[in-house]
Amino acid sequence: MDCGVCRQLGERIAEERRLAEEMEEVRQELYLEEEAERERCRQLAELENRQRQREELQRQQEEMKLQRQMRLEAEREQEEQYKQQVLTVLV
Repeated sequence: MDCGVCRQLGERIAEERRLAEEMEEVRQELYLEEEAERERCRQLAELENRQRQREELQRQQEEMKLQRQMRLEAEREQEEQYKQQVLTVLV
């Protein structure tokens, strides 16, 4: 075989290896970028979930506070009615 042909063949093989290595690097970078994007999405979903839970807890606390206020007001009204009844009986 001609040395020029051998050299060209060797250069072509080396070039193909270099291109394959570059392609593998690109694939690896893409994989890492996709993995990082998945992690960002997971963290964002977790943050949104915590925010929803916090808002739900605040809503429940406000509802409980309102119910307590309504119950206390009803108790005060009942107490006032009882006092009026007692005063009516005593008078």
